[in-house]
Amino acid sequence: MRFPSHSLFYLFVSLFILGAVPSCDDDELPPGYCGNGILNKGEECDEGISNSNLSPDACREDCTRPFCGDGIKDSGEACDGFQLDQQTCSLQGFDRGVLSCTDACTFNTTQCSLCGNSRAEASEDCDFSDLGGMTCQTLGFTGGSLGCLGDCSFDQSSCAGGCGNSVVELSEECDGDSLETTCEDHGFTGGVLSCSDSCLLDFSDCIGGCGNGIIEEGESCDDGNNIPGDGCYNCRAPSGTYTLIWETTFPYTPSAMDVGDFDGDGAGDILIGTISEDLSGGTMALFLSTENYQDQHNLASGPMVNVLGARVDPQAPESLLGVSLTSDGTASYHYFSDYLGAGNVVSYPDRPRAIIAADVDGIPGEEVVFTGWPSQTLVQFSFAMGGFYSLLGIGGDPGDLITMDFNNNGVIDFMTVRSASQLVAMLLGLGDMTFTYHSARYVGGRPSNLASADLNLDGYEDLLVTDTTNPYLYLLKGGSGGLSGAYFLELTNNPHRIAIANLNHDAVPDLVLSFPDSGEVVVYEATGDFTYSEAFSMNGCHIPIALRVADMNGDGLNDLVVACTQEKKVVVLLADPM
Repeated sequence: MRFPSHSLFYLFVSLFILGAVPSCDDDELPPGYCGNGILNKGEECDEGISNSNLSPDACREDCTRPFCGDGIKDSGEACDGFQLDQQTCSLQGFDRGVLSCTDACTFNTTQCSLCGNSRAEASEDCDFSDLGGMTCQTLGFTGGSLGCLGDCSFDQSSCAGGCGNSVVELSEECDGDSLETTCEDHGFTGGVLSCSDSCLLDFSDCIGGCGNGIIEEGESCDDGNNIPGDGCYNCRAPSGTYTLIWETTFPYTPSAMDVGDFDGDGAGDILIGTISEDLSGGTMALFLSTENYQDQHNLASGPMVNVLGARVDPQAPESLLGVSLTSDGTASYHYFSDYLGAGNVVSYPDRPRAIIAADVDGIPGEEVVFTGWPSQTLVQFSFAMGGFYSLLGIGGDPGDLITMDFNNNGVIDFMTVRSASQLVAMLLGLGDMTFTYHSARYVGGRPSNLASADLNLDGYEDLLVTDTTNPYLYLLKGGSGGLSGAYFLELTNNPHRIAIANLNHDAVPDLVLSFPDSGEVVVYEATGDFTYSEAFSMNGCHIPIALRVADMNGDGLNDLVVACTQEKKVVVLLADPM
């Protein structure tokens, strides 16, 4: 298959600085302009070609003087934004943590800590007897006594019922030296089997079989494990092409979609929400993978704007949620403990602009969190109580929402788009299901969708942001000091939906993007240095409302599912193995 030459991403660096838009008003100035080296009326400074938004102490490109908060460390400032003058927590007298900068351009050491002072501080699990309120149970064990090691990490050896206690229990393949199996039991001819830190079998030292990291006869890949969805499963790799196996149209417009194994058979099912053009009707429907998605269950009626599956109880099938509009402007939340349950309905003034299910509190099971409109608030929904809990006021027309540990302290944070102010906002998790506003990054344009992953395999999560008004992605690079950027990844069309997943066997996360104007959904393979090349494209999907990457047939390879608004259809594309 041939691809056009424009299918390559070209990465160029263009650091955005908040407020870096020329503000000179020609109607108020004498002859001249901002940047001519002459101090005109309304300008604070003008150094001509030396004006810079990047250089310390320089006159800025809008002819204003440097100021605290412009993202550049100038004289008299200890730091500014992400510019920390190469300082770290260690250089500030601590031994760990993430140093940041306050709004007053002084160092913020609240996320730094010193192990051994008997206080469990930021970036420490514990400190001597101070366990930070944690117990074996809150860490996912069923009981036992939690302790603290000399490096201020938890000692879980006396906990019962979980990974790390040297006892092989439910959902574990092994635990420490407790293996109960050998390389030969798994089809190898010999070698030494070991156990990973996550209580999964490690076949890397086995020989003569799939899973030892050596590509042998009959294998198209071997990444040293048999983990589904990582680009190599059962020593089979995806070929880079996809086959359409299901396409269906709806009388109403698809408005939301989620995928997951909702019936527990190991294959992906599809949850669809639809809405009529007059906003009076619609359905929440589940299509099970059996009989090629012909097994349909209509769960609720009404003009649906959101649907979601959530693993609220790790030992039970996924719970299901659908949100429909009502005539009085509120929203109805239809929730089901599983797809066979009777379901319940509760009303709430807000409807979600974006809704996600994620393990936010560290206790097994997912929480449901959404950005609420019109209150512009971060809200949690409880399946157990059928209730709503306001977590944090956001403002700025919040939209898409994802989880991300952007300050690398092991606690889940939120990232959300604030379209009205052209910002990406960072909401800092405090570890107890409470959150506080941390900071925001100006990206310009109209930021739409967010996705995060370690794109260059350096151990830190990076953030990508789509812009529906410009042909590029914004990239914020992750690092020891948090997110830095922003950078451009240039495209040929304006992107909308984005997904990140391993779509080949090189272990580097790849991208899937939708382009509303051209009606394309495109797979881009990554190189690991933030450059990408087009590997596959699908046409005929204008204004896709949802884009998902998941294993839909249980073969361990990532497939594509797309809901297309204009065509009123949903399509499933299975990855072809090599």
